[in-house]
Amino acid sequence: MKICVVSGTPRERCETFIRAHIERLPGSPIYVSACPPRFEGKLIYGESIFRRAMLKLRHELGLMSGHTIGLAKFLRRKRVDVVLGEYGIYSCICLDACKLAGIPLVPHFHGHDATRKSVLEEYGERYRSLFKYAPLIVAVSEPMRDALIALGAPSEKIRVNVCGVDTSLFVKSKPAESARHFISVGRFVDKKAPHLTILAFEKVLDAFPDARLTMAGDGYLLDSCRTFIRARGLEDKITLPGKVTHKEVAELMGKARAFVQHSIVAPDGDSEGTPVAILEACACGLPVVSTRHAGIPGVIDNGVNGYLVDECDVDGMAEAIKKLCADPESAGKMGEQGIEKVASSFTMEKSIAGLTAILEDAAGVK
Repeated sequence: MKICVVSGTPRERCETFIRAHIERLPGSPIYVSACPPRFEGKLIYGESIFRRAMLKLRHELGLMSGHTIGLAKFLRRKRVDVVLGEYGIYSCICLDACKLAGIPLVPHFHGHDATRKSVLEEYGERYRSLFKYAPLIVAVSEPMRDALIALGAPSEKIRVNVCGVDTSLFVKSKPAESARHFISVGRFVDKKAPHLTILAFEKVLDAFPDARLTMAGDGYLLDSCRTFIRARGLEDKITLPGKVTHKEVAELMGKARAFVQHSIVAPDGDSEGTPVAILEACACGLPVVSTRHAGIPGVIDNGVNGYLVDECDVDGMAEAIKKLCADPESAGKMGEQGIEKVASSFTMEKSIAGLTAILEDAAGVK
């Protein structure tokens, strides 16, 4: 089975889970970055100046986009059996090329592409065409499956396949022996509500002044969060190092008592899928304090491998963190449960095997 993975950025800038698909799916998948489609950094337009000129002319005459024709020719030339569209948006961008080439397209939805209002306004009609053509559709959580059905996706076409983590990359943490140091890893954006995590942790400090919080990541809310921390006099309690490497994330998790993340539905409708950082924290053996949001309850069992609170319940999050501050032994036991949960349900091997089976079904491979 020859797979072509299509997404929106050059390969080296892809999210971790997309790179995992490129590197681990069978048959050495081809990767194409959309807008316009490029393969190994080069535009997909054919081999000659004349052919590129003809494609451009057809586009100017309104017959069909040169990008579409070029991508369709490329897919046929490479003998692609199935296209995996990473995010609904980029699946729409390559939809006409797949139709022209007669190749099945499997859209893989990850989060904002199924929930953000502006995206749905722009692509809602196009999604209906996508749902009609796609033999199968991938969602990363049950709540996302429900969201796609609400958008018009046939329920019988949807397959839920949660992203997995490579457990070999993570050293087991010892939360029962760690100081009261908490870690958060993620983009500083509305749906991750970093300001609510800060508010909750400020309440924790009233009872446990020796507690510390490191919030790694970047995003458009980072500077405002730094300003808020400075205004509240919390610079020596809460550290915001910005973007960190995967190795640095593992090191931070290895020294922490627990992982915290206050995910919410953003004002623009943006929502999580199943956050990979939470899976990674569980794989490290950290208990997780988070919210009843999107795919998170599918990973965190309240009171077993962490604590869940309602969205925007700052007081509830503070109380959950306090419990872990006061009882390191329980933190250790919860961490062990998290390791077992990931090992049984959320490994990279299980995720790739599930996605491979979906693509084989879509391509008609037996």
